[in-house]
Amino acid sequence: MKIPSNTGSSNEITEALQSLLTSNLSPSEFTRRLFYLNMEQARASDPKLAEVMRPCAIPSAFDAEIIGLLRNAPDDKETNERLLKNLSTFSFVLARKDGGYTYHDNTRDMLLEEWQSEEHRLQFEQLKQRLVAYYQQRGKKLADLKDYSSALADFTRAIELQQENGDAYGERGQTYFVQQDYPAALADLSRAIELQPEEGSNYFWRGRTYLAQQDYPAALADLSRAIELQPGNGSNYSWRGWTYFSQQDYPAALADFSRAIELQPEEGNNYYWHGRTCLAQQDYPAALADLSRAIELQPKEGNNYSWRGWTHLAQQDYPAAMTDLSRAIELQPEEGSNYSWRGWIYLARQDYPAAMADFSRAIELQPKEGNNYSWRAQTYQAQQHYPAALADFSRAIELQPEDGNNYSWRGWTYFAQQDYPAALADFSRAIELLPKVGNNYFWRGRTFLALQDYPPAMADFSRAIELQPEDGNNYSWRAQTHLALQDYPPALADLSRAIELQPEDGNNYFWRGRTYLAQQDYPAALADLSRAIEFLPEDGNNYSWRAQTYLAQQDYPAALADLSRAIELQPGNGSNYFWRGRTYLAQQDYPAALAGLSRAIELQPEDGNIYSWRAQTYLELQDYPAALADLSRAIDLQPKVGNNYSWRGRTYHAQQNYPTALADFSRAIELQPEEGNNYSWRAQTYLAQQDYPAAVADLSRAIELQPGNDVSYSWRGWAYLAQKDYRAALTDFSRAIELLPEDGSNHFWCGVTYRLLNRPEDEQASLDLSASLSVVETDLCRRHRVQGRLALFKNRIDDARQYYVKAINGLCQDIQLRIEQETLVLLANLFSDRGDIREMSEWFNEQLKEKRTAFNDQRTQISGSDNPRYF
Repeated sequence: MKIPSNTGSSNEITEALQSLLTSNLSPSEFTRRLFYLNMEQARASDPKLAEVMRPCAIPSAFDAEIIGLLRNAPDDKETNERLLKNLSTFSFVLARKDGGYTYHDNTRDMLLEEWQSEEHRLQFEQLKQRLVAYYQQRGKKLADLKDYSSALADFTRAIELQQENGDAYGERGQTYFVQQDYPAALADLSRAIELQPEEGSNYFWRGRTYLAQQDYPAALADLSRAIELQPGNGSNYSWRGWTYFSQQDYPAALADFSRAIELQPEEGNNYYWHGRTCLAQQDYPAALADLSRAIELQPKEGNNYSWRGWTHLAQQDYPAAMTDLSRAIELQPEEGSNYSWRGWIYLARQDYPAAMADFSRAIELQPKEGNNYSWRAQTYQAQQHYPAALADFSRAIELQPEDGNNYSWRGWTYFAQQDYPAALADFSRAIELLPKVGNNYFWRGRTFLALQDYPPAMADFSRAIELQPEDGNNYSWRAQTHLALQDYPPALADLSRAIELQPEDGNNYFWRGRTYLAQQDYPAALADLSRAIEFLPEDGNNYSWRAQTYLAQQDYPAALADLSRAIELQPGNGSNYFWRGRTYLAQQDYPAALAGLSRAIELQPEDGNIYSWRAQTYLELQDYPAALADLSRAIDLQPKVGNNYSWRGRTYHAQQNYPTALADFSRAIELQPEEGNNYSWRAQTYLAQQDYPAAVADLSRAIELQPGNDVSYSWRGWAYLAQKDYRAALTDFSRAIELLPEDGSNHFWCGVTYRLLNRPEDEQASLDLSASLSVVETDLCRRHRVQGRLALFKNRIDDARQYYVKAINGLCQDIQLRIEQETLVLLANLFSDRGDIREMSEWFNEQLKEKRTAFNDQRTQISGSDNPRYF
């Protein structure tokens, strides 16, 4: 059925309808003819309606505003609304869910067929152009109002009507870009470029789309093309500059931002980005100038203040940074980064409550930003709130699992808690993520050092030095590792290098001083420790170690002065009292020594070394029960330290409890098989038990370990004498004389041996030399004992008794007197025909008993207690 160009009369329509109802047509043809008749009814109902029916088929949808546009009467709103209302009553018009109306497909097809005639084609194109322009204009307005869905619909309608319209594709592409639908944006902008290859804006927007996808090469290509086509458009340079900035090509970025500023001198963003580029290049004055200009042009833009604040922060101008960041927060109260940076300033100022408040607010605003947790954790860490710090660092790691710094900081927190395995795990992960950052190796090295695992510690410090050869701390800590290994030359080399790099750091002098002390280079040690005190006058450790150096030089007053100062600075540090106690012990000021060592024990009750030295003090005072108690406690605390068993063995020896003493010396030898003194003391115990073969065996081992120790030769000479092996004895006493020729005692024993060998001339020469040496002996105890022996041996009994009285009542220690008693016993056995020697031995033993009784009485009176621990 051909639709006539003019509406038919009502009678004609009625007749056609009756004919249609009685026809045998297919359903689709029936529907088509029915809609046709309905359209004819509409045309017949209103001439104006007939005018707009065919134009309304051009768009896919229409409303009163479209009708007005098609009629070219947009202001005749009343008529437009009436025509829409009338048209909507017909069955071939359908209401759309999104508003407006549309024709039934059959109806629209028939109406569009009408437009194909030559007489209607020109009007059709005119109306279509009018609609395209309308949709594009309205789409732009809707986009400006951020009604992007409606804007997209209008641009799509324009494209449907005019598929070669590059502007419509460009505008729809820009809208997709704003909605971050980058694939759709790229498709439309690429089509726009095909249709308008000389239109720079399409390249501009496609370049920005590539930039949003971080496809920097494609972005640069498009933005460069945009600049070729629009060389006077500053935005093209600005965005290309941003692309270069994103690639850290700062010189190229600066050039583009500078050109943008020339073209748009009143555009604040150009100064902002120029300033940020200068900041990235650490050109802080230029950055401040740019950001200040940006603030002049955009005084309400918070980012300008934020980044100027960051620039001030980089220059450590905290007041200016604080002012800018606070202003940024006023302008952008919901921007978390501003709180984060201001929190960092509070942290640098050690204003921890304010820092905590800002970091916590940053976390509220940016709960997925790991840096906020990391900085709050560092604030907790600075306050030694380690559990809270660990929680925040762990959250930062969850959010930023590839950021090595978070592992490094958490590792440091574990290190501070002495959780070294956890610290090692974190530092190792930090190294995997940041293999070129020396600090991670440095801290892992320190962790290995704390675990006394020296080889990996050395390797890590060496790697840190490779990466940071100008950081003195790396050399200093590697030196401490060398020192722990007793490898002193490389320790000194490293510390000297540390001092070159950090000549004002007192710690380096402190450690070099300790190294010199370990090498017994006391003048160099004193010089360095004194220098450390100059730089760190409030650090008690410096005074403590200088005191130990003075003690090693037997400069006791200087040592005591330094230790007193150390105690003033560190009254809770037990080691200072320990060393003061040792200094008093060296001066034989036993009450003061006990006081210092007892105070040290109060402060460090788990340090076995202190009990050991207090025991040695008690031993000097012949307070054997107290000494044994302290040594047993030392052994409980340090069951693998051989010296504790050795000293307890000496105490049992002094009590003549030889079996128990032997057990302790044997345990000391198990723990320290290369320590000659342990064999020497066990040998003396065997001698006291007259087990001479065992004594000789131990002394021979002691001599192997300490071939320069004259005492071991002397004792073995005794053992050989007791076994009547005079020639072996003479060899050992002669060797002892070679090692210590000024000791008159060995010459005396050579004289004794010569008599037994019936060599009177050699005997006389040795005894004469012993006598001459004893006269100049500065150790009065030794002098009086040797002189007593000489007098006794030469039958001058009264003179011998006088010398021995001086020894007993003088400075001789109990152990020395006990050894002298054993000497007299040996002489009595060697010369059994001389009853006077045996009588002298018995007299001497009685004198010792009387002295011990008097000493114990005096000690009780001084202490006011039967408990010698309070002496």
